[in-house]
Amino acid sequence: MRQNMIFATIKVVKSWDLAQFLAMGQEQRNAIRKALNEDADKLLQEGDPADPQLRRLRREMEEVNRLFDEFERRARAEEESKNATRNFNDQIASLQASLDEAERTLAVRTAAFLPRDLDSLEHLVIEHKEFETQLQALGPEVEDVQVTFRSVARKTPAMQTKLDKCLNKWNQLWSSSHLYIERLKCVEIVLTGLEEATTVVSEFELKLASYEELPSEVDALQAVHEDLLNLQNSVSQQQIVIDQLTEDVHNARRLVEKSRPTHRGPHADLERLEADVSRLTNRWENVCEQLVDRLRSCEAAYGLLQTYANSYQTEVSWVDESYGKLNNLAPIGINAKEQLEPTKALYNSVVEKTQAVEQVNVVGGRFIREAK
Repeated sequence: MRQNMIFATIKVVKSWDLAQFLAMGQEQRNAIRKALNEDADKLLQEGDPADPQLRRLRREMEEVNRLFDEFERRARAEEESKNATRNFNDQIASLQASLDEAERTLAVRTAAFLPRDLDSLEHLVIEHKEFETQLQALGPEVEDVQVTFRSVARKTPAMQTKLDKCLNKWNQLWSSSHLYIERLKCVEIVLTGLEEATTVVSEFELKLASYEELPSEVDALQAVHEDLLNLQNSVSQQQIVIDQLTEDVHNARRLVEKSRPTHRGPHADLERLEADVSRLTNRWENVCEQLVDRLRSCEAAYGLLQTYANSYQTEVSWVDESYGKLNNLAPIGINAKEQLEPTKALYNSVVEKTQAVEQVNVVGGRFIREAK
């Protein structure tokens, strides 16, 4: 009778699946196994070892105990999988929230206006270093959530999607962060170049202003011409500063636009920076044009001054000679008829020289205009 009951119980146990096994609960499962083993052991101890039914019972009990062990192993694995799933969901939710917050912070910074000076830019650099330090601190969480995901026995497509989303955002954040750093570096180069170029342009403007009026002495004018030639050489050497500034502001536009992929419409801060560079470039072009004009005027004035000086000296010598002749004429007296021819000859020479003297005055006037 007891034997039949044990075999019936064994049959029931062998019919269980994992869901039925888990539905009973730990205490009930242990109680059934304990009772079944105690009854079978007692029956085996009391009976004849050679009895075929008892040998069958021993085999059945060994099989049932292996089944219990297998169910317990699978139950533990199921519980571990559930725990791993809960841990994964908790970790992924926390990590996603942190990454979303970092994304919002970075979005605000990339949308913010470009700094107008190096001090403001330095503040942004320090601020972003702190951001990257905080972002790097999330690295262990990123590693942990991947480890937890691998430990989940029954992975679902939804879990895979959550993980992929987090990993993509993690990588995208670092890419955007590095792009923002490149943008800061480029803006720093532009601001530094703008300061340097402004100093250069201002110095040349002041130097040109000192040559507003040219001297009227040949040696002094020649010295001014040499100064202007040296200034022209310096301008040629500094042209690379202006060209580099123009290239740098173009790079700044490329990086700013790339760092604001969702922005629509003009970038007011970028256009203002470009306007600053454009105004400075126009000043530089004016310097170059004024320098060319000054050199042309100086060279023309130099030629006119030499012509004027030579002509002036010739005419002064003639005037002195004419005055000498006039003074040598005897006073008009009883021999006035004899003095008529020399006086007439002197008068005619003066008339002939009138155009030459006027030409000297014309050359002098042209020089004065060029000198101013």
